[in-house]
Amino acid sequence: MKRENYEEYAEGLLRRISESTSPVFTVLTAEKDLQKAGFQELPLSGNWKEIFRKARENGNDTLLFYTKVYGTTLFAFAVKDGGEKALTLRMASAHTDFPCFQVKPSPDMKSEGCLKLNVEDYGGMIKMTWPDRPLSLSGRVVLDSGDPFCPEVRYVDLKKPVLTIPNLAIHMNRDVNKGKEFNTQVDLLPLCGTDPEQSFLSLLAAELGVKPEAILDTDLKLYPVEEGCLVGFDRSLLSSARIDNLSSCFAAVDALIAAKDTLPSGRLNAIALYDNEEVGSSTKQGAASVLYAHYLEKLYDALGRSELALRDDVFSGLMFSVDVAHATHPNAAGKSDPTNPVRLNGGVVLKQAASQRYASDTEGMAIAKALCKRAGIPCQVFVNRSDQRGGSTLGAIASTMLPMRTVDMGMPILAMHSCRELTGTRDPLYMEALLEELFI
Repeated sequence: MKRENYEEYAEGLLRRISESTSPVFTVLTAEKDLQKAGFQELPLSGNWKEIFRKARENGNDTLLFYTKVYGTTLFAFAVKDGGEKALTLRMASAHTDFPCFQVKPSPDMKSEGCLKLNVEDYGGMIKMTWPDRPLSLSGRVVLDSGDPFCPEVRYVDLKKPVLTIPNLAIHMNRDVNKGKEFNTQVDLLPLCGTDPEQSFLSLLAAELGVKPEAILDTDLKLYPVEEGCLVGFDRSLLSSARIDNLSSCFAAVDALIAAKDTLPSGRLNAIALYDNEEVGSSTKQGAASVLYAHYLEKLYDALGRSELALRDDVFSGLMFSVDVAHATHPNAAGKSDPTNPVRLNGGVVLKQAASQRYASDTEGMAIAKALCKRAGIPCQVFVNRSDQRGGSTLGAIASTMLPMRTVDMGMPILAMHSCRELTGTRDPLYMEALLEELFI
């Protein structure tokens, strides 16, 4: 491993997680890192052949580009075309979204002198972890521009506590510590003030410096404003919101950047940071879309390569699908597989399942283990208990849309889908180092 300061890398991850409070800001944070490293924006539509020609005229034999897709998904690649020979395609995928609450249209609800917001669940969260925290709002607000087909899109992160969800006192719910089922529509509506004469749109418009009637629509998600931090007497733990899956997004970005200057001829390194994994990936910008296959088709055409060449390269390519993995819980070890424990700071976690809910196959697992060994990175394997159904990720979905050998993997974490999650301080750098090993 080139970088041995685990704490420094972990703290850098925390800074970027803090900036990435919704998928649009995850994409913006990744874009900033890519631009700093010399990557140029490539529009989803347009004449890529001409763009590549101009880049080569400027002396760039390695093409470094990224594309933002509908605001919440990002593709990026580094390619050094070797002429007639096939391209070696190596890819890492992750997702930009995370479980949270989302503001509904016309959200104003008034009760007992308080203004509440009507919200709905996005993804499967641990609801009990959200009450009694200072919360803010992040996402997009769409304004009337005068042209119905080109409205103005504002990216919005209020960056201050404007909401909270108060728990019911134990005196009024004596059985609360015996377990409670939270109903979002009843129990988890956030408060945003005590002036019932105000409305959410008027408050939001004031923040944006526009008139309320200019707001056509919103895509706003709630997030906790508390910063992430290192935890433990030895600072060996990392506690933060959105570890799932922003840790994987930034590991992929960092690895792509780290490998760009030593890219061998005939290599295509690529990353795909998809949106909507937490709600099934079946969107135009999700991993279940044909979007990325079309993107590669256009890329190969701009490189002067055939569709058949793309198929051959896909068949011989390799993708690491990078999401977080369940660590064995110290207080509930019986919930995990008895012979395959997963530990924080124990190394990258390779995931497999007989049900094929993870895309990993035997050869892919062997390749990943060999790369870990070559890089000096510890690795471990996650499988579910045989009597317990586990979760899934985008690997199996993405590999059906792009039939490439795929290995599901990730960092070990505890409290997955909580408002605040926990991993090891060493784990982010382990993950980045393996992806860098894939790309070199």
